Amino acid sequence: MKRSKFIGLTVVAFALGGCSGAEAGGGLNGTTPTTAVSHRAIVGSTIKLIDKSSLVYDVTLVKVTPNARPDIAFDKAPAGQVIFGAQFKITGVTGTEADSVDNDSQVIGTNGKTYESAGNGIAGCVDFNNGTFTVNPGQSVVGCEAFDVPKSVKIAKVEWTTDSGSGSVVEWSLAGP
Repeated sequence: MKRSKFIGLTVVAFALGGCSGAEAGGGLNGTTPTTAVSHRAIVGSTIKLIDKSSLVYDVTLVKVTPNARPDIAFDKAPAGQVIFGAQFKITGVTGTEADSVDNDSQVIGTNGKTYESAGNGIAGCVDFNNGTFTVNPGQSVVGCEAFDVPKSVKIAKVEWTTDSGSGSVVEWSLAGP
C-alpha cells in the first residue's frame, strides 16, 4: 500500500512534447489507467511542478532500465516478473519541498496496465530516502524507483502523478515517434 503524500502538487509548466488531454494514469498494479494526462515529455525532459503552498521544484526522468537488478536478494522481483527501473532527478526551485516518489511515480505497459512502485532497491542506484525526498532551492537529489512488471509486458510510459494519484499526470514516453 502506498504511503500518504506530504504535500499535494499541481503541474504548472510546459514539458517537451506539449500538453494533452488523453487518458492515462493512476490505479493499482496491473489496473487500467483512468486519470487524464496533463503534460507529455520524453526521457531527459524536465517538468516544473508547484505544490499547494506555491513551492516550485523540477522533476527529470533521467533514464530507464528495463531489466534492473535488485540491490539485495530480498528485493528481487516475484516469480514471472522483472524489475523496471526509473531514475529521477528532483531539483528545488523555491522553498523546501518534501514528498514521496513512491506515491508520485508509476509505469504503464504496452498492455495499457499501470504498475506502481514496488518500494524496492535497484543495484547501483539509491531509492532516495526510502522513497521520499526533500530539496531546498538549488539542491538536487537523484534516485531510482523499482517497478515489478510481468516478463511479458514492455513498458511504454513513465508517469509522475501529483496529489497521490488524484492530481495532474506527467507522462514520459519511451516509444519512438
